Amino acid sequence: MSAQSAIVLLLGALLLLFYYLPKLTPPLIISTVSSFLFMYMYTLYFDEQNETQLHEDMQQFHVELNSLIQVDGNLATFQVKTLEENERVAVRLRIDSEEDQHLLKTTKVGEICHITGKLISPGPSRNFHGFDYEEYLYLQRIHWTLSTTSTEMSCEERANLLSWDRIHEWRLYALTVIDERFSEHVSGVMTALLFGDRSFIGVDVLTAYQDLGIIHLLAISGLHVGIVSGMAYYVLKRSGITKERSAEMLLVLLPVYAVLAGGAPSVIRAVTMTMIVFAAIRMHWRAFSVHNLSFAACVMLIVNPYYLFHIGFQLSFSLTFSIILSIHYMQQLRTKLLQSLFICVLTQLFSFPIIVYYFHTYSLWSLVLNIMYVPFVSVFLLPVLWGLFFVSFFSMSLMKFGDRLLEHVLQFIHHFFVSVQQWPTGWTAFGETSMFWVGLLLLLTTMMLILLVRRKRKLLMIVTVGYVSSLLYPLYSPYFSNETVITFIDVGQGDSILIELPRREGTMLIDAGGYLPIPIEDWERRKVAPDPGRQSVAPYLKARGIKTVDYVVASHADYDHVGGLFEIIEQFNVKTILYLISLKGKLNNGYLLVHWSEEQLSCKQGGMLPHLMRTSRCCTRRKQQARLTIRNDHSLVLFVEIGGLTWLFTGDLEEEGERQLIGEYPTLEVDVLKAGHHGSRTSSTDAFIEHIKPSVAVITAGEDNRFNHPHADVVETLRRHNVQVVGTHENGAIRFIHDGHSWSVEVNISSVH
Repeated sequence: MSAQSAIVLLLGALLLLFYYLPKLTPPLIISTVSSFLFMYMYTLYFDEQNETQLHEDMQQFHVELNSLIQVDGNLATFQVKTLEENERVAVRLRIDSEEDQHLLKTTKVGEICHITGKLISPGPSRNFHGFDYEEYLYLQRIHWTLSTTSTEMSCEERANLLSWDRIHEWRLYALTVIDERFSEHVSGVMTALLFGDRSFIGVDVLTAYQDLGIIHLLAISGLHVGIVSGMAYYVLKRSGITKERSAEMLLVLLPVYAVLAGGAPSVIRAVTMTMIVFAAIRMHWRAFSVHNLSFAACVMLIVNPYYLFHIGFQLSFSLTFSIILSIHYMQQLRTKLLQSLFICVLTQLFSFPIIVYYFHTYSLWSLVLNIMYVPFVSVFLLPVLWGLFFVSFFSMSLMKFGDRLLEHVLQFIHHFFVSVQQWPTGWTAFGETSMFWVGLLLLLTTMMLILLVRRKRKLLMIVTVGYVSSLLYPLYSPYFSNETVITFIDVGQGDSILIELPRREGTMLIDAGGYLPIPIEDWERRKVAPDPGRQSVAPYLKARGIKTVDYVVASHADYDHVGGLFEIIEQFNVKTILYLISLKGKLNNGYLLVHWSEEQLSCKQGGMLPHLMRTSRCCTRRKQQARLTIRNDHSLVLFVEIGGLTWLFTGDLEEEGERQLIGEYPTLEVDVLKAGHHGSRTSSTDAFIEHIKPSVAVITAGEDNRFNHPHADVVETLRRHNVQVVGTHENGAIRFIHDGHSWSVEVNISSVH
């Protein structure tokens, strides 16, 4: 983290020095460098203090509830603060009954609770480029998750709530009122724009906002705070209150609103800058926007330097900085339409590298939708939502009339967003980018803006060419890479393997994991069912810069292999799908053996010919085979020869299938084996391992899975034959990389040769 701090702070110093270049003086240089060195050293000191006083043997906890409880089916998540150690802990609570669920929904912030449970140290992401929950909690100064159940938690209301907790109670009341009184789409947008809570928005709609690059419109930003404070200031002045007294009242009310709005970094930044403006009004000072922004940043980073690594902080300050930097040029534009268009393009340029760094993709619809939707939100939607919220306390009939009208409007808009988001041509995968790339693009964007303001057209053209070249680098660099990459993605108790050929010559995805649906009561159902395809495989493909998958292979019909493929086929451009025909719910007999090399792709199968979506690079032939009796033995078996090694991917093939494979291919030998059926003792038999003679075996199984895979007998068999064993159950995702000369193995981001 210290390296990230240095890079970000250095970038800020360069931007600041470039902006003040004509006014550069020794005192300015000394003060700037000193300020950044101080903040850097302070961040290091702050980080050293981020330690835990709890230990994993503790089971009884006396805590204060210091966040709203998020209830999702039979799961509740929230944060507490231990009363003795004064340390925050993230709680995951399994709800045992519907009555407990209703009770949790009425539990208030500030209540004192007694919890019995198990402390668990959060681990890093189990997949490359995956969401790092451990770091996410660490930046909130949280070191443990507490696993418990609703029967092991009891709470009582505190006699004298602190003012902070009372504000949280008001927020919970407001969210409850909105959820009960307003329609689905209106309540979701209202809670997001007025009180900073997106949990009431449908998952499909929220995903569409994110994928289309307009998710920031559901966040409370400076525009929202400006509108709210401006309306309040106008009302106070019209009520006969002097502007000084109005400013004083808003200086008190704005921090309250920051808490009511959820206290996100963008909210704190906007509230801090607005408070500076009202303080200047009260004290008759002259407030400069760039100074306000700098002061707000310094205050926030002194209070919590970890804000620096929050995407909301980065987007909020970078976009505000760009608008301040261009304000004089924007005022020279003739019409409001041109000014709005300029602001939209400008904010897209500054937000683009940050969004790509975190999400690896960018929506091609982002600019158009921002131009269309931003005025609608700021001019119409936000004032109407505030009006409906207050009207709901005085006239239910008027509120319901307005709610019905607005519900139709938002329902149409959200349906349009979801439809556009599902178009496969609407986004581009940039893949994983570096902090250096982000800093370079931000620096070049700032230079372009300053040169535009100063009308240095020749230099502007040169910098623009550099910007476009840097922007396109992540898109085209894979086409010049000689690396072959085979990744065993950790999807829990399931299979998912991605094969990437050099220079983007081909990609193949074998399975995508999946969770078998379990019959549960309606109250237990989550808003979104777990799906490794959506949660693990799709993000990894995007992080690799993959939008088109040449071949998707469904090894067999078990849900832990193909359940996630539906999401992959929906999100990505899939050219060819290899799978077995289902007949009356049962798989046809046979398996498919695919030989895929760097030069060609040829297909062979034994038994009954399955349906195959063929391309010109694929051929088939029939061959009779005996009937197999076990479902797992119908798995497609893939043989791959690449980078000087041979690989065998066996799906859930078991003993009978392995025996038939030996008989069908008596000379078959491989270097790397994907062990069948997650290391079950019904697979990877001694005779099979003796026949194919692998050097390495990869076992795909879930961490602490209930089947106890891999079985000890299988591991012993492999080791007895001198086979090196690695597995996703222990190592998370496993990646084999061939650089054109030799193979290396990455396990949990560490390299082993």
